[in-house]
Amino acid sequence: MRFFIVMTATLIGLASCTKQTPVPETDSQKVSAPAPLPQALPAMPPSESKSESESQVPTGETVKEKAVTVEIKKPAVTDWLAKLDSIQNRVEFRQRNESIWKPPELGMFFVRFDALQTQNQSSAKIVYQSGSNLDVGNNTLLIFDHDPGKKKKHEDRVIVKNGELIGTTKTELWVFTNAGLVQIKPEAKSKVAKAKISVQDDQKIKVKVDTGTADVVFKGKDDFEKIHVAPKSDVEITSSVKLIDTNNTVATAKIEAITAAVEKPMKFVKAELSVEQPVDGAVTTDTEIEAKGRLSAAGGKLLINGELTELKDDFSFIKKIKLQPGSNLIVFQVVRSDASVQFMRKTIRLQAGQ
Repeated sequence: MRFFIVMTATLIGLASCTKQTPVPETDSQKVSAPAPLPQALPAMPPSESKSESESQVPTGETVKEKAVTVEIKKPAVTDWLAKLDSIQNRVEFRQRNESIWKPPELGMFFVRFDALQTQNQSSAKIVYQSGSNLDVGNNTLLIFDHDPGKKKKHEDRVIVKNGELIGTTKTELWVFTNAGLVQIKPEAKSKVAKAKISVQDDQKIKVKVDTGTADVVFKGKDDFEKIHVAPKSDVEITSSVKLIDTNNTVATAKIEAITAAVEKPMKFVKAELSVEQPVDGAVTTDTEIEAKGRLSAAGGKLLINGELTELKDDFSFIKKIKLQPGSNLIVFQVVRSDASVQFMRKTIRLQAGQ
């Protein structure tokens, strides 16, 4: 019995020693232990750095995300002239070389010969690259333009078939119409020029200057003529150069002709008054007479005894004047668009009838 117990204990001891002896592993049996996780992420390069909302924060604190500003890139249009800043009610646009009018999108860009039109009780605002603005009134059709022969645009251009707009510029704004060209530009003392232009019946334009000045170039009897418009002055011109036809196609040759005329020295036209009747110092028994005469050119307003007198298309006038017994002074006053004034006085004596 004692021998059996001793043998059993010996066998148990050998088994215990066998379990503690490591068994060599073959290469195919080896399994790599997973690498420990890093305590902190390595710093990212500056170009790939994380935003503040992605950075680690202590446990229990609230992460406050900042608003991200997304910059909208301009379309790949390198020759854009202006963009649409705002619209009101019904406004349409037409791309160059197309005939279909479509609703526009705010911020869209216009290139040469793109067109825009406003309907009744509608308006739009256009902003040029240079900063010039067009506040387009209702029932207005305009076409964008620039001088393709110049590497650098010296002026902003637009062609207006009909309607009205207010142009504001710090450089120079050329408004072509079927009646002629209006050049708006600031003066030395006024850094911004602002003028309202109305186009009626495709051949009549009215220009009213607020600040800066404007030169109106139009077709005269023999050649192009120019009238200067001073600040706080206005002028109305009736002429016809037909830059836009009924299909809204631009006559580029005529625009080039006006541009060529502007680049040459051009004499400014001044309205000069001539009075046919009455004759100064005349004696009459009529209690009412007619004053007749004309202005030599456009660009002037006529007042007779302080009252505005209507001029015909050829700048002639006829006005009836009532006389008082004795000497009557009739004062003719021409206020020109360049702010100059011409006076003429006539004395008529009303003699009592016999």
